[in-house]
Amino acid sequence: MAGRLCAIILLLGGSCVAGFDAQEGPAVALAYVRSFGEHGDSDGSHVRPTHTIALPEEAGTETLLVVDNGNGRVIKLRDGKQVATFGTGDGEDSLQTPTAIAVDGNILAVTDTKAHRVVVYNLKTGDFIRAVGNAEVLSHPISLRIHGNELWVVEYKGHRLAVLDFTTGELIRRVGEGGHLTEPRDLAFVGDEIVVTDTGSDRLVVFSHSGEFRRILGEAQTGVGKKQFKQPYGVDVIPGLAPGGGDALIVSDYAAQSGTVHIVDPATGAELTDQLKFIIEPDGTKRVIGGLNYIHVDMPAMRAFVGCMQTHQVHELTFDPAKAERVKAEQLEAWARKKEEL
Repeated sequence: MAGRLCAIILLLGGSCVAGFDAQEGPAVALAYVRSFGEHGDSDGSHVRPTHTIALPEEAGTETLLVVDNGNGRVIKLRDGKQVATFGTGDGEDSLQTPTAIAVDGNILAVTDTKAHRVVVYNLKTGDFIRAVGNAEVLSHPISLRIHGNELWVVEYKGHRLAVLDFTTGELIRRVGEGGHLTEPRDLAFVGDEIVVTDTGSDRLVVFSHSGEFRRILGEAQTGVGKKQFKQPYGVDVIPGLAPGGGDALIVSDYAAQSGTVHIVDPATGAELTDQLKFIIEPDGTKRVIGGLNYIHVDMPAMRAFVGCMQTHQVHELTFDPAKAERVKAEQLEAWARKKEEL
């Protein structure tokens, strides 16, 4: 089975990386499943969907939050139908340039980049609760995580992270100052460390929770003049998928003509499975993926969502080994039929 999967990957233009055996760790795989959404401002459509996350809802339904950056809103979809909207008011609850979201219970927090603030809503009612930060505290906040009562915010033009008291908005500390970050975009918590995607330097930067610099991932060359990451943008954690049962990282590269999704070991940066570089649509059309934004892991469904600036769609991926092999085989067959027709 592993040999068949490697053959499929090679035919699709990837490089086959051996999986882990029972002694080393879990099998790891990655495959494209589907795309959804249309360009526009009507219900269910979006312009530049930068971030999509899945919500735990009642069994048998799929509920997603999608950041509709181009239309200045966050939309809630249930089974593909738009059922709620956040940020379209005329007052302080309105969003100018939403980029990323974080959910904690009934709290929805949204980075409003050009307004230099984080806007907080009641997820259930849609009511505005408060705004956190301003231009004196945050310089173009572009991504965030809620960690206990701390709000961690990536300051894109501040070249750093800000850690705020989520209730009061008071600045607690800065992380990443001193030249470690050039164009940070996203962050993820792995154990006692924070991993930051740095688009400007084509690498991941690792810090301790207190802000101490730890290490760089991605500087090692994988070939002459070729780096492992190319404008890494989004990052999230896949629990239990690294060697020894540790957490793995899933990383999305923005690069317009060569967007890539990686699953890597946060300790070493080693690739744990084949990089995803192509999409094969149901009719067999094969195309590169580019302009990828934030990526979100949905467990235990073993899938991820990543926004695409080029197509104005959201791509769903799977890292379930059995499903990945099945969909790759189906896509290979569709691609082969397409080639025969041409």
